[in-house]
Amino acid sequence: ALVGERPLADDQLCRALAAQAKRARVHPVFFGSAVTGVGVDVLADGIAELLPAVRGDAGGPLAGTIFKVERGPAGERIAFVRLFSGTIRVRDRVRERTVTAIEVFDRGSTVRRSAATGGDIAKVWGLGDVRIGDAVGAARGRGGHHFAPPTLETVVVARPEQRGPLHVALTQLAEQDPLIGLRQDERRQELHLSLYGEVQKEVIGATLASEFGLDVEFRATTPSASSGRRGRVRRSSAWVGADRPSTRSWPVSGCGSSPRRPGPGPRSATRSSWARCRPAS
Repeated sequence: ALVGERPLADDQLCRALAAQAKRARVHPVFFGSAVTGVGVDVLADGIAELLPAVRGDAGGPLAGTIFKVERGPAGERIAFVRLFSGTIRVRDRVRERTVTAIEVFDRGSTVRRSAATGGDIAKVWGLGDVRIGDAVGAARGRGGHHFAPPTLETVVVARPEQRGPLHVALTQLAEQDPLIGLRQDERRQELHLSLYGEVQKEVIGATLASEFGLDVEFRATTPSASSGRRGRVRRSSAWVGADRPSTRSWPVSGCGSSPRRPGPGPRSATRSSWARCRPAS
C-alpha cells in the first residue's frame, strides 16, 4: 500500500487503521443492506479487524457509562452499562442504590450472572432514576451525547381520557432517549415534543401505538422556541467521538479500496469502502 510517498506493508496499514479507528480519528464506512444481507459479512469482519476489543481491568476502580435505559415488564428501569474497569456485583451499592440483578451480553444474548467486570456490557437492575450518559463509579470520557439539540417541535394531541397515559409514555420515551425533548405548556395544556425531523415524528407515533396503545395526532412541525431564531432552522453538524473532523483521505490497496461514491445499481451497494484487511492479489 502507498500512503502519500511512503510505502507501507499491508499489515502495517491495517494496524495503523485499527489504532486510528480506536481513537476515533478515522471512521471506516461500509455499504450494504440489512434486509438482503448484502455486505453484512464484510461489516462483521471490519468490526473485528478495525475495532479491536478493549480489555477491561476487573481489579481497577469502578468506571462505566450508562448508554441505554429501558423498562422491564413491571415498569422498572434497566440500565445498559458499558463497564471500563472494576466490578459490579449483585447487592452492591451503586449510585446510592442496591443492584438487584445483572445480565451480561455474551455472543449476542444475555446471561444472568452475579457480577459484571471491566470490559463487559451488562444490563443492571436497581440503579433507580438513571439516564443515558450517567456515570457508574468514576466518570470516563465526556459522557452524554454529542449531538446538536433539535431545532424543531410539534404538539402531541390525544383524546382527553388518554392525556394522562400520554404524558407518562412520553416521559418514559424521553428517559430512554436523551434526544427526545418533552415540555408541557401549562397555560395551553399542551405537550410539546422536540424533534429533528418528520421521520422521528413517525417513529414516535408508531412506538406510542405499539407499546402503549395510544392513538395520537401531531400538529404541524415548527421551529422550536429554544432554537434561538423563530422562522429559521439552523443547520448544524455533530461529530461523535472525535475532537474535530478529519479532512484526510486514505487511499489504500492492501487494506481496502479507496472510498467510493455510492452509485446506482446493485454493484455499488455490494462494495465496501473499507474492505477486509487482506493483502491485495
